[in-house]
Amino acid sequence: IKLSRLLLLVKGGFLYNKTTYQLMSFSMFRLIFLTLVFLISASLHASEAGLVNFKNGVNHFKNKQYKSALISFQKASKAGMNKTTLYFNYAVTYYKLKQYKNAEKSFQRILKDKNLRQIGYFNLGLIAEKQKQKKTAIDWYNKTVNFNRDKKLTQLANNKLNKLLKRK
Repeated sequence: IKLSRLLLLVKGGFLYNKTTYQLMSFSMFRLIFLTLVFLISASLHASEAGLVNFKNGVNHFKNKQYKSALISFQKASKAGMNKTTLYFNYAVTYYKLKQYKNAEKSFQRILKDKNLRQIGYFNLGLIAEKQKQKKTAIDWYNKTVNFNRDKKLTQLANNKLNKLLKRK
């Protein structure tokens, strides 16, 4: 064996020739690659399971099976789904179950999403009304009107404000 062909490398306390080191590098690359593929597929599976549970929850909700809907949304969350639409559905389900504190917490979470913010404000107003918190309801309805992205929602909030302000 020629000395020039047998290039020795000391790596991590072990002695490798160039060919073995290249094979080892390739094996490490494969191991890392396969690990990443496994993690991504596990994540996709979790997302898939989350989506299936989410859709089941929506179907239960449509059929007015609110407790079953809540369980499905919880399963979606445990499967890794973490979207504002999930929290919106949690919130309306809690509202239907008259669990207003839980509904309020879930609606608070969706306020970060500007696409759902106005409907979040409006629903927080509804919750405050249900809890006989007139001033808080007025504040939420005013926020709904001031955000002014959806004309129908703005009109609904204005109608609520007019009714609440007439009751003074």
